[in-house]
Amino acid sequence: NAVAWPTSILLVAAAVWLRPTRADTRGEVKVGFLLPTAAATAALIILCIGSFQHTSRVADALAVATLATAGGRFVLSLLALRTLTERRLRQSITDELTGLGNRRALSQLLDPFLAAHAQGDAPGRSLAFLFVDLNRFKEVNDSFGHPAGDELLRQLGARLKDSLRSSDLVVRLGGDEFAVALVDADAERAEMVAERLIARIEEPFLLDSVRARVSASIGIAIVPPEAPDAAGIMACADLAMYRAKISGQNFAIYCEKVDRSHGLPLVEELQAAVEGRRLELHYQPQVDLSTGEIVGVEALLRWPHPRLGLVPPLEFLPLAEEADLMPTLTAMVLDQALAQCAAWHAVGHELTVSVNVSTTNLVDPTFADQVAAALDRHGLAASALVLEITETTAIADFDRCKRAIAALRDLGLLVSVDDFGAGFTSLTYLSSLAVGELKLDRTFIIGLARANGGRNLALVRATIALAHALGLRVVAEGIEDKASLHLLTSLGCDLAQGYLISKPKPAGELDLADHRVPARPPGERARVRARSVFLAPTPQVALDRGALSSRRRTSHHSAS
Repeated sequence: NAVAWPTSILLVAAAVWLRPTRADTRGEVKVGFLLPTAAATAALIILCIGSFQHTSRVADALAVATLATAGGRFVLSLLALRTLTERRLRQSITDELTGLGNRRALSQLLDPFLAAHAQGDAPGRSLAFLFVDLNRFKEVNDSFGHPAGDELLRQLGARLKDSLRSSDLVVRLGGDEFAVALVDADAERAEMVAERLIARIEEPFLLDSVRARVSASIGIAIVPPEAPDAAGIMACADLAMYRAKISGQNFAIYCEKVDRSHGLPLVEELQAAVEGRRLELHYQPQVDLSTGEIVGVEALLRWPHPRLGLVPPLEFLPLAEEADLMPTLTAMVLDQALAQCAAWHAVGHELTVSVNVSTTNLVDPTFADQVAAALDRHGLAASALVLEITETTAIADFDRCKRAIAALRDLGLLVSVDDFGAGFTSLTYLSSLAVGELKLDRTFIIGLARANGGRNLALVRATIALAHALGLRVVAEGIEDKASLHLLTSLGCDLAQGYLISKPKPAGELDLADHRVPARPPGERARVRARSVFLAPTPQVALDRGALSSRRRTSHHSAS
């Protein structure tokens, strides 16, 4: 008794002050239970001894107090264990990067809902499942690094969550794929939510003082009746998402008749078409507005699909980017376009050919060497080729793209900024790139003559003047009416292309002698030519005068 009593007091004191420091360690719970158990055991021993022989009241009171304190400690330990269990449960259903739910969280919602429907316990209830796949996210990782990509996903997760009701669930499936489950939602509400999510996703992201943009394709599946289980509904929404991506739409609702006939197999079909060189080029002429002559063509890729017909590039290039087919695809296009250009040169048509390239191509350090090798293989001078990039391509990884464009310029190539005005490139970016041409976006050109002095007309006039001041050639694409063509001619635009001149056609169907554009009057032509040999440009933008004059005679690019 003389030994047990002080020992029990010591154990109680230690048990009371013992606090868990890390709730997620395996040993702490054992320690949290060990000391209270020892104290309670000692107190019970004292009380048992007291039942057979006389003990002091102080010892009995302390033993009872020890048991009560140990019991309290047991309660605290059980609460800590419960907190630990709940925390681990939350972690198991939470995406660590974004704080959204994960696949387990989605299963916890879908499985009971689908089971209730299968048993007929949820009559009249529906659920809309949205599969969200980001476009051009790979470019963010390649251009700014994976930490920037992670930050974009974190910001995106918050945006998606704020765009939904508390009863809806948004989860990250992995990578750049997200899913949204809308409880008690029909197709109409699903479309409204999809439009809202697209708008939030397309807002710019601020990544370490750099603004980045992505878009998304969304596939929608409605339950019931399309899918019997969670895996089935995800597969249906995935098929609809691919259809949206292929068709260039923001979202699409699953349709069994359509999506089961061509969905996921399109990626494999595209890969086989690229490897088998079954894609073909159509060419759209470009006219020199100072002479009325066809001086160049733009090579536009088409995919002759056995079921879908002639698929335009905007509908399959996103798949090519995601499937890592762009290097192979661009090499094929360059080879075919240069082979056709060489064939035209051989019969006396000194045309340039314009080819579009992506960020994936520009950030490849061997791309300039590949272009030079392709030109040598077909016996063409660098002035026969124009490479087109978009504004977003140039700023996606500005420093690397800037070096790549300079390397292409050093080869004697003309690099053109396509869709100029559709993006948000600043004049600082433009003045720093070794480009030789601006291509006005078709949205400024369509109906230009009907603008009656509106903003589009003012922007086109100012852009042409700015480009000429920088020593750049200006191409207008998307010309569909004579009034706009004559107006652009009077504004001093250098080259033009569009359906008014010719639709894109296979090389064998082009009539290169069919000049449907009147030349400028002689006086105006002389003034334009004097300007078109170009004002002394800044070193970053200028081309060699001799090379530029040669290139000026054989022109470039564009797309309608």
